[in-house]
Order: sequence, then structure tokens, then C-alpha cells
Amino acid sequence: REDPQWTPPSVRVLGASKQRGQLILSPELGLRIDTIDRLGVSQIDPIEANISDRTKVAFRLLENEWKLVLDVQPVDAWVECRMLQDVTRKAGIAETNAQFRYSIKNAGVKQLKLKLPQGAIGVRFQGEHVANFQRSETDDSEWEVNLDRRVIGDYRLSLEYQSIVAADADETLISGIQSLGTQLQESYLSVRAKQRLSLEPIALPTELAPIEWQQVPSSLRQPTQEAADLAFRTIQSEFQLNLRLERLNMAEVLPAEAKSVRLRSLLSETGVILTEAVFNIDSGHKPNLLVRLPKGAHFWSCYVNEQSVWPATKEGSIHVPLMRSSDANTDTVVKLSYLSIVPEEVTGKNALSLIGPQCDLPLENIEWSVFVPKSMVVAEWEGTLDPESTLGLLTESFDLNTLFSRGSVALNAQKEKAEKLLELGNSFADRGDPQAARRALESAYELSKFDSDFNEDARVQLDNLKVQQTMVGLTSWRNQAFSNEAEGEVSLRVSNEDDQLRFSRAEADQLLTRNSAEENQALSELARRFIAHQNAVLRNPTGLRELFPVHGMGHRFTRRLQTEPWMEMRLDMELEDVKRGGMTSMILLVAGLMVLAYVRERLFKQG
Repeated sequence: REDPQWTPPSVRVLGASKQRGQLILSPELGLRIDTIDRLGVSQIDPIEANISDRTKVAFRLLENEWKLVLDVQPVDAWVECRMLQDVTRKAGIAETNAQFRYSIKNAGVKQLKLKLPQGAIGVRFQGEHVANFQRSETDDSEWEVNLDRRVIGDYRLSLEYQSIVAADADETLISGIQSLGTQLQESYLSVRAKQRLSLEPIALPTELAPIEWQQVPSSLRQPTQEAADLAFRTIQSEFQLNLRLERLNMAEVLPAEAKSVRLRSLLSETGVILTEAVFNIDSGHKPNLLVRLPKGAHFWSCYVNEQSVWPATKEGSIHVPLMRSSDANTDTVVKLSYLSIVPEEVTGKNALSLIGPQCDLPLENIEWSVFVPKSMVVAEWEGTLDPESTLGLLTESFDLNTLFSRGSVALNAQKEKAEKLLELGNSFADRGDPQAARRALESAYELSKFDSDFNEDARVQLDNLKVQQTMVGLTSWRNQAFSNEAEGEVSLRVSNEDDQLRFSRAEADQLLTRNSAEENQALSELARRFIAHQNAVLRNPTGLRELFPVHGMGHRFTRRLQTEPWMEMRLDMELEDVKRGGMTSMILLVAGLMVLAYVRERLFKQG
């Protein structure tokens, strides 16, 4: 309508002497109605006419002949926008994902306009009622999003596009997205770096204010979205952020992981320190653990999975072989002991410096318990570990009966473990993992040498497993060389981990029954010769198992993480001798009494 004035049509009842009523007008979204002239009409609240919709306009008709002139004017929509522009920088490309949350009031809108940075490709808008989107005919950086109907209230819109950048560029530029035609805009910017890239602002523009990722409204963040490397709040939507690009080298993968380290050190009154270090290691494919003892320390013993080993020494480092555990879910346990002597000049000053072993792996969950003689008190300390607690005074007897009792308990525990390993080895053999079965039976054999009957049983089962493995290997190689169909339905698997055959005892028996009795006899004799040659190799001697004496005042120190290999573990403590301190006090007390007696005698003579 060109004329904004409008007179509503009237309805008259013919023959009625008196006519009363109500007139209800429902303006379309975006229209405002004002009264210019009225006669015989009064405007009322819609609630008085039992109408809850406040957008409607109600009048009461007071006379038969009434007149109403209205002014109908269009109303502009009030649009508020809250936006998050999330930029992910990769090698050669920058991906942008933007989330818009519109709040539309007064009137509905059927088109939204946005201004994107230059060079945006693959532009895609998603949202309810989106009919189509296209570039503006007047400006290539402006985009028009057309809706299939007018929308009012809360509305969500998402945007995706990419920008091509030079793969070897050292800098990258990020420009802001603008929502055109909005009366109020609240914008946020988040930046991420992928594919071993690192970003750092060169110069922060005044239009941006750094914030934490958690400060971005949750309605704009995706539920599965990770925290951004950089986050800003935009004071003005038109900005340019220049970032310095750094390419990171690929991090080295550690061959093994030291999950925990437990150390115990005992200081004697003569200045000798006995230290026991236990490493729990996920060995992976690492063949040896390299350990350096403190200067002047004397190596005592080393055990891997409770089996005595003979480590080699090369270039000042002890090379401890990391034997795989029988159970894949169990860590490799390395235990080594060494002695060190406190220098006399240091001992005289009551200062003690403890230096732990160094190894070629980062260490986690370090715990160091230090036991000093009960006559000494730790006055001060410093070092690379933090104090955790005081263990108190521990007095463990050292008589022969106690030694035998502790040794018996240790041997019983060792026998129980050997029995479990023997059972585990048979289980592995039945399930088709002969290599794990062999490791378990070998451990059971090594741990049971103090029990001749059980040790002989473990040796026989281990030799039988070795013979079976050798016979299956020889038979398999012969069948592959002469006939591809000789094995029939027997399935022999090859492990991807160590290229070894995988078979159960039932599969081995099924394969060997296809041979004649003479063939199996010859293969058995040949296999036993191989095993005899293997057993003739000099084995590691059985080490003396020391029982660590827990005696004296105990102090525990801990550290959560030691990030670099070959880092030093050190504790410097200042000790006070309680006995020496008590004798000094007694001497001072006696001297004081003598002085008081002398003064009293002089005063008596003068009196």
C-alpha cells in the first residue's frame, strides 16, 4: 500500500436499534499500527477482550455509526548476533568454521548478509530454513543467505570455508567475519594449529583482546571441540591478525617407559651406604637399560624379573638386558644394588650427599626412602626430590634366626611365583603361543633352583616344549619345501611381532601325526641335539639374594616426573649427632655448676 492510512471495514446489523461490539486487528510481523482518528470507538487492552497475544490491537465499538482511521507503518527488525570464528591452520590451507547465534526482534527477516575475508573458497552455509546462498552482485566478499520464510526470535547458522596459503609461508593472516545489518554483534576468535605447526601472534591488533578458551560462551563451542591454542574476544569485527608460523620436528618415540622407580638407602654409622633401586619398566622393544652408578660406587647385584643377570659394562654405563616378562600385561622389573662410601671429610661435617643411579630413560613416580642411624637427626635437606613423610624409627633385629625367617618367607614367595609361571606356561602352550609359554617355563625353572623336585619338573616340561617347537619347525619347513598340501587342514600362524610360528599343543600333535614313527623319532633325536647345544652355553650364575635391612630413622622423598634421560637424583642432608649433642650439653651443665659454686664461695668469704 502506498497510502499508510487505512480505515477498517465496518459491519452493521440491519434493523438493530443498538449495536455494540469489539474490533480485533492482527498486524503482520514488521508492521506497527497507530490511531489517527476515531469516532465512537475506544482502544482497550487485549486482555480485556480475553486475548493473550500482546501483538494484537483491540477496540471497543460504542456507537452504531463509528469511524476509525489508522496509520500502518513498517517496522525494521532488531538483529543481535553472537559469533565464534574458529580457524584451523594446516600445511597449505586454513579451514574456518563459524557459528552464529541470531536474536531477531520486532520483525522477521528473510535474508542474512555476511562479509567474508578475500580468498574464501568452498563456502557453505547450514541452518534451518536456508533456501540458497550466493555472492552479492555488488561486492564479491559479501554473501547473501536467503531463507524460505521469515524468521524471528533465536536462529542458528553455521558457516564453513577454506583459504589456500603457501605451504612454505612463515606467516599467516587471519581476517574477521562481519555480520552485516545487525544492530549488535558480539564476536570471538579461536585459532588452532595442526600437523606439527605452532602459531604465535606477531603484533596483537587493538581490535582483539586475549581470553581463555573457557571464556567463550558454551552455546558457541561444539561439545566435542578441543581447547583452542589461541582465543580472543573481538572489540571490532573488522580486524587482521598476523601470526608467525613455526614448523615443529616430530617428537622421538621412547623405546621404553619407566613407570616407577623405588629406591632405598641405608646409612651405617661407619659411613657405608647400601642402596637398592627397583625400576618398573614397560620395555617395549628396548634391548638394554643403560645405568650409571654414582662416582665411587661398587656394583653388588642385578636381577631382571627376579632372575639373576650378568650386565656388561661399557663406557662407564652398566648395560642391563631387559628380558620380556612372561605375561604381556606385566612390566619388566629391574632391581640392582650397590655400595658407596661417604668420604671422611664429609662425614666429619655431618653432611650427607646421596646420589641416585642415572639411566637413559625419563623417570616417573620416583620414591626414595633413606634410613639413617637412630643417633642422627636430619636437620636440613635440599635436592631434586621433595620430602613426603617421616617413616619413624624402625628397629629390625639382625640375629641369625631373623635372617633365616626372612629368607624362608622370600623363598616361599619365590616358589609361589614359580608355580604360577609353570601354570601360565602350560596355559600359553594350550592357547597357541609357544614363545610366551617358553618364557614362562624358563622363568619357572630359574626361580625354583632351591627346590630340586619342582625344578626338575619345570626342566622336563621346558625341554619337552623346546623339542615340540623344534620338531614342528622342521616339519613345517620340510612340508613347504616339498609339498604345499602336505599340512592339510593344520593351521600354522605366523606372528607379525616376531615372525614366529603360532600353534597349540593340539595343532602340533595333529601336524606330527602325519609323519611316520621313524620320521618323528629322527626329528626328536635331532631336536634334542639342538637343545643340548643350547643348554651347553654358559648360563648366568645365580646371584646372592641380599635382604635389605630396614633399620634406623626413615625419611621418604618423592618426585612425580623426571623429564630428561640421564638426569641426576640427588639428596643433600645435614645430620646432627644426638649423642654428641647430649655430651656437649652435659659438659656445659657441669661447667655452669662449677662457676656457680665458685661465685657462692667468694660471696660467703666476703660476708
